Amino acid sequence: MSNNIDKEFDAAVQLITKGPAAGIKAPKIEPSNEQKLEFYALFKQATVGPNNTKPPGRLDLINRAKWTAWKNVAKLSKTEAKKKYVELVAKQQPNWKELAAYTDDKPAQSKAKL
Repeated sequence: MSNNIDKEFDAAVQLITKGPAAGIKAPKIEPSNEQKLEFYALFKQATVGPNNTKPPGRLDLINRAKWTAWKNVAKLSKTEAKKKYVELVAKQQPNWKELAAYTDDKPAQSKAKL
């Protein structure tokens, strides 16, 4: 089961970060800022684990929001975070699995920009 969620997670990350391959006619997934934070937090929890980093300064609003979002999902296991990430992608793009088949098959990188 874990292997299947790993594959789905990698495909979902590739679709979100790169989109479908050129020439594939599909609406681009354009999450709101709130959803971007959720994607970021779940991605970090799934790939790194709980947020044990020092919080950014209070005036560093963007990084502080990312840090807080990640801290808020600290109770999820890596597998649970992967499942929630895939569910969020499915909510954004119901036919995401079809589109993911057209992305490259390189695994997700833990430093991917979201």
